Amino acid sequence: MTYNKTAPNPFLSAATYALTHIDSSQSDVVPYEVKRGTFEVDLRTSPRVPTGPISIITLASADSNYMWGVSTQAISYIDVSDNKFKEVVH
Repeated sequence: MTYNKTAPNPFLSAATYALTHIDSSQSDVVPYEVKRGTFEVDLRTSPRVPTGPISIITLASADSNYMWGVSTQAISYIDVSDNKFKEVVH
């Protein structure tokens, strides 16, 4: 039996990390080392984007300078280039 695989939309999402559990098998395994350390965030001065990155779903976009933020509240496209975290569209 042959399965027709739908071609990904290169303008919408990345081939990897475009799903909640990283891949369709829900392995949640990443081939990258996680940066270790203690990190401090001042929530009073940090930009607020209600859909990410601390939500159940944060998805990779086709452009590594952006990410999709998804929550029960909304869907957002977020600029993460140059250490920014700015909502582009909501």
